[in-house]
Amino acid sequence: MNIIITQKNLNSALRIIERLVAKHISLPILGTVLLKTEGGQLSLTATNLEAGINYCISAKINQPGEVAVPVRVFSEFISNVTDEKLNLITNKNVLQINSEHYQTKILCLETKEFPLVPKSKEHDQITISSGLLRSAFLNVIEATALSDTRPELAGVYVDFNNKEASFAATDGFRLAEYIISIPLITKQYVIIPRSAAQEIIRLTEEEKELKLTISDGQLFIKGEKFE
Repeated sequence: MNIIITQKNLNSALRIIERLVAKHISLPILGTVLLKTEGGQLSLTATNLEAGINYCISAKINQPGEVAVPVRVFSEFISNVTDEKLNLITNKNVLQINSEHYQTKILCLETKEFPLVPKSKEHDQITISSGLLRSAFLNVIEATALSDTRPELAGVYVDFNNKEASFAATDGFRLAEYIISIPLITKQYVIIPRSAAQEIIRLTEEEKELKLTISDGQLFIKGEKFE
């Protein structure tokens, strides 16, 4: 891989996705972000096996490729760089970062070990206002249980039924429910873990419209730059 990218865009993307990176001692690969060139852009992928994110940013692709780089080391270095443009070059499992005043090399992991993050299906997608979805989560998330001893209570239950979506949460003592109108959708339901719901609220803050898909017990949310 050999690409040229702006420090501002890369740093902003890392700030967004690094919250999903797991601190997993026994599985070091979960502590990495997968950098991959695709369609003239650089995609950054992270997952904690509960939720995953793919975020795309513009880049000049001189040579395609991919690498799984430890996100903490990578993010700290990028945030401290003051140069405008960065050149990212991979040589086997080493990522070299060059700029006008900085240069470093980071030892990376094999990309084949990186967990598969499912892609959303194009069929059965619905379009929904970002503000509407955020309101639904914001109105119920405080009622979710903070403990994971009962996982079914540590998340937001979302029931899609005909032209409505019901968002509900309870910790066993209090209950919150919020209902929104949506385009016609097949009846399905999912439980979104509290941490994932919090990330949805943060991620969609600057979005206008979102594409939603439910498939195989998973909720896919697609914005302008992320999925």
